[in-house]
Amino acid sequence: MLMAPPYNHPARAAERIATLDLVANGRVEWGTGESATAMEMGGFGVKPEEKTALWAEATEQAANMLAMTPYPGFRGASFEMPCRNILPKPVQRPHPPMWMACSRRESIHRAARNGMGALTFAFVAPEQAAKWVEEYYDIIRSEDCVPRGHTVNPNIALVSGMSVHEDEQEAIRRGLDGFRFFGYAAKACEEQPG
Repeated sequence: MLMAPPYNHPARAAERIATLDLVANGRVEWGTGESATAMEMGGFGVKPEEKTALWAEATEQAANMLAMTPYPGFRGASFEMPCRNILPKPVQRPHPPMWMACSRRESIHRAARNGMGALTFAFVAPEQAAKWVEEYYDIIRSEDCVPRGHTVNPNIALVSGMSVHEDEQEAIRRGLDGFRFFGYAAKACEEQPG
């Protein structure tokens, strides 16, 4: 769930996360993201240069809302919230594991610095993926890792393409169209005017 207030108010996001965790009996994984496309940011009036700060503030406060009883309140750059007890509270305490959507090496590093799992949508060669995983865990183990939430989720997941067929060349031929379409669609979304 995107965490910048123009998309979702942190209190509403915290309520939804906790409710889902209750319904799922403590099996929710909390995904966050800043937004990467001009179409999405433009639709909510988010300036690209402000998206990281909006995400950081809202994500940290939603974690506080889930973990603290009562939530002491907050006055920040993007929203205000008085002291309240945000309910319900999740089954997983202090809150479900936090993940950050990542598309580049730099965002994987940001996830590690924030103590979050990195959910990576970057189709890279296995050798490059191994290097990114190594860098992620180096940061997680270092003093640079300062959790945005109340716990560290030291996990990384990378998407990989796969196409299976008895004939290797046929597998490549069939899979290539899908990968090209995915790349085209992702690029088209990023290029839409705000």
